[in-house]
Amino acid sequence: KLTTTVFDTAGRGIERAKAYLAKTASFPFPAATAEWQKIKIYSDVRNVLIHAAGYLEPGNSQHERVKKAAKAPDSGLLLHHHARSQIGLEPGFLPSVIETLERFYESLLSATKKP
Repeated sequence: KLTTTVFDTAGRGIERAKAYLAKTASFPFPAATAEWQKIKIYSDVRNVLIHAAGYLEPGNSQHERVKKAAKAPDSGLLLHHHARSQIGLEPGFLPSVIETLERFYESLLSATKKP
């Protein structure tokens, strides 16, 4: 019975999907979870790796978020400092991402069962 699609929603990527579910579909999106916060960082990491070959540019807000995340213990991210800073992935990074996505999926599934 929805009259709009996700493409009619403002935003980009996962934020667009979140906005669509939360506003248009009146879905109780679990945005306050720790998993969602990590997923947003993973999105930033992906963008830095794909669009900047992992190099972190000072003053770029997305790059600064990734740099801050990399400094957290057990982030699974490595910071290499040469002429420029660059991020890398530790072997445990991808299993951590999968675990986070699975926990978030459980939150989403639980939200669909609420009246």
